[in-house]
Amino acid sequence: MSQYRRSYVPGGVYFLTLVTYRRIPLFSNVENISLLRQAIAKMRKEKPFEITAAVVLPDHLHFIWSLPADDCNYSQRISRFKVLFTEERQRAEGSYAEGKKVKKCPLSQGLKPLNLFMKKERNMYFETHSARNTTSLVNPLNLF
Repeated sequence: MSQYRRSYVPGGVYFLTLVTYRRIPLFSNVENISLLRQAIAKMRKEKPFEITAAVVLPDHLHFIWSLPADDCNYSQRISRFKVLFTEERQRAEGSYAEGKKVKKCPLSQGLKPLNLFMKKERNMYFETHSARNTTSLVNPLNLF
């Protein structure tokens, strides 16, 4: 079993990688990229932060996020982003039900899987690295 150690530094700068469920190329579809932008905009209104950089690839995303000085909770933002993106996508498909709890295994009900991002064990899968200083932000090889 993997033991994740996450760095939580108030006002930190974080490099994040999010991978889609079973590496489905969700973001090769332009409409899904539009939904991605909507979800990020909503999330940033709820919990402000700066996006220093973003790379969208067909089956995964890379971000560099800078959090406010008094905040270190990027995990909460990632979780909220996944929910918002999934809801936006379900609305676009016409399969979203406002306020309804979804069963753990939607496949058994003939529905598409709701978890659009990869899981590892019980945690939603994402990788993170925090920048130690501006040098490590400018030269990412210094992160490792």
